[in-house]
Amino acid sequence: MGSYEEVDAIDELQVEKTRIVEHIRAERGLRGRKRTIGDPRNQSHERVGKAVRRALAWIKREDTPLWQHLQRPVLTMGYSLTYRPPSHISWSTEPNASQ
Repeated sequence: MGSYEEVDAIDELQVEKTRIVEHIRAERGLRGRKRTIGDPRNQSHERVGKAVRRALAWIKREDTPLWQHLQRPVLTMGYSLTYRPPSHISWSTEPNASQ
């Protein structure tokens, strides 16, 4: 049987292992995929997300009904940006088309 110092060292190592495992789990990306620091895809994804959030903040100030329409689940910003309007929504690019 080991000494008390060895038992204490084992306990400390188990605590450290638990911290490392928790850190690794927290650093995983979508669906548990490895997230690489400095990964260009991750950086691009973050930049697009920030740009969309800035645009939504501007839309909220300028056109509240449109901003309300774009709230989830119509606009999702997960791994890919998705816009799914309700089926009853129709769009027109013609000026004054709704009048």
